Amino acid sequence: MSARTLTLVIVGQRAAVGRSAAGVTAALSSACPVAFDTRECWVDVAADVPARVNEAITAATSPQILVVTVDADGRHAAVGDLARALLTRGGLVVGQRTGDAALRCAPVGVDDFLDRLARAWEDAATTPAWPTRPCEAWGIDRDAFVGLGGLDARLAGPGDIDDLARRALARGVAVEFVDLDGPIVEAHRRDPAQATYEGIRNGLVSAALHGTEEDSGRRVAIVAAHAIAAAWRSCGVDPAILTFSGNWARPRALDRWLATPGLREGDALWPRDPDSAIRPLLAIDAALATLAARAGERVRPVAPSRASADTTAPAQAVDAQRSMPALTPASATTPLPLPSASVIVVNWNGREHLGPLFTSLGASDYPTDRLELICVDNGSTDDSR
Repeated sequence: MSARTLTLVIVGQRAAVGRSAAGVTAALSSACPVAFDTRECWVDVAADVPARVNEAITAATSPQILVVTVDADGRHAAVGDLARALLTRGGLVVGQRTGDAALRCAPVGVDDFLDRLARAWEDAATTPAWPTRPCEAWGIDRDAFVGLGGLDARLAGPGDIDDLARRALARGVAVEFVDLDGPIVEAHRRDPAQATYEGIRNGLVSAALHGTEEDSGRRVAIVAAHAIAAAWRSCGVDPAILTFSGNWARPRALDRWLATPGLREGDALWPRDPDSAIRPLLAIDAALATLAARAGERVRPVAPSRASADTTAPAQAVDAQRSMPALTPASATTPLPLPSASVIVVNWNGREHLGPLFTSLGASDYPTDRLELICVDNGSTDDSR
């Protein structure tokens, strides 16, 4: 293994650089005895990371690439294990914490789906369904990376490597997850609020775009349920007020507050943490906007991999391929039909609201042959059944 060469791409923000690329390379060399061809990707803003990484991997000459952020500093032994797994088995190897990435990328069965929805209120506070931090270390065969279209620049932030892993799984590329232990080093200085927003947005977009229609629907529902639960928790509203029993639909103080025009800070319904309450909802809105812009699109390869090229091709052809421009998955698309969608309305004595509701749903621009409307009645007594 000592004769192997691995391209090492070190990623970090210039404002957070307190470590030299040479120091990181030396530490990793002691943990994994291979020759590293080091490339540095220092950026001013985190949003630039995907494009810079795409450029670095495209220009790499080694058949396998190890990408490490400066956040992974101090966990060189674990990253060395990741590098050895890449060199031994190839494919895509993703560093993770406590199995989170593997869980997000795995297919969701019916029982697991129902269980995770039922636990959304509790899990949103402890183990949310979206990625909360950027991936700190991952490795991939260069040819596989090119064939997958590289990182999607529109998903910069937590979840961009989840998206790459889902595409790899869909294309039959082997994906392995390696645990990264050790203290978290906040070298990127990423705002936790921004990370939450990006994690929810990217989690929803990636879940919707990759996998079977049934599995994608389940994963989208789980992320959305966790996001709404997180917003609800930040409001400080007791979920018991929406239980389907007792005086649920009878006039109360809550109804009077809701009917009052406007809402002032300090009012009874003013959210306990307004920023945290609105952030998940804005992320859901951003995910919907991204999906709408990408309707009919799917990432596809932008260039043939070197593994599929004629091994007798002249050297200049190989050199030209190595110097191809940065990967841009957004520019390469093929038609993708919109998925089927079901809208389930739960009703109890809501006769006066059902007509306007279904009129509004019917007026949406979603294709009628892909839209199903279901009304579930909970024992109404106002002739709305």
